Amino acid sequence: MTRLTLRHLTAADLPFADALRATAGWNQTLTDWRRLLELSPGGCLLAECEGRPVATATTIAYGHELGWIGMMLVHPDFRRRGAARVLISHCIELLRSAGVKSIKLDATPEGREVYLKIGFKDDYTLTRYRCENASPQNSSPSIRSARPEDFASIVTLDQSATGALRDKLLQRLIAESSLTLVYQTGDQVTGFGILRPGFIASYAGPIVATEPSHAHHLAAALAAGNTICDLSDKNEAAARWAKEHSFLPQRTLTRMYLGDNISPIAPNSYFAIAAPDLG
Repeated sequence: MTRLTLRHLTAADLPFADALRATAGWNQTLTDWRRLLELSPGGCLLAECEGRPVATATTIAYGHELGWIGMMLVHPDFRRRGAARVLISHCIELLRSAGVKSIKLDATPEGREVYLKIGFKDDYTLTRYRCENASPQNSSPSIRSARPEDFASIVTLDQSATGALRDKLLQRLIAESSLTLVYQTGDQVTGFGILRPGFIASYAGPIVATEPSHAHHLAAALAAGNTICDLSDKNEAAARWAKEHSFLPQRTLTRMYLGDNISPIAPNSYFAIAAPDLG
């Protein structure tokens, strides 16, 4: 195993971190890195070997219910030398010391093998879908742009779908979005969706709605140009929607958990996730 030194990731490390992200071909931007640093300054890690940065990992806690691990990236010269195992173990220690009951992540096929050995268990798989020339289709008069007074409803919907209170994250995602929409039924907000810039393509998510048809209308209204989204394979209606709208599958991740596997109140309402690094 390579001898590593771990420390907190800082703003000065972001050029290296983003270069690792580019090497992996991931869609995050510097805005995503900065958000993670600002929401979880003590939970973002950098691994060094002989003074050289070689790997990153991030953690974010949503209260004591759920902690998320993401941005596990290792420089190609240092892969298969134990860096990922050291980082993941430290991430777990950070979240457990914060009293987090359930630790989750979205694993690549390669990463899954590492996480299984540490004790993570499979929950379900997700597929990334991409359409390079999507055209927004707002066929429902119930869809409109989000307003500040909708925020409490958005937080409640998201918590029902994920089992975690993510108000600070949602506040940032909305502020950074290119478009945030809600679905209004009567005087109630029954769904929302966020579209934000990505390095490769715009990213649609999270998308949450109490009714599948509402989620489908939101997704169709958000998708514009080169767009990607990550959908649970358990949600067969979401997969059908993606294919009907010319979104093609790109790759599969496995959602995994350690400790409790928290149960959302309304798991079927989670149409598209916020991102693999956020849950």
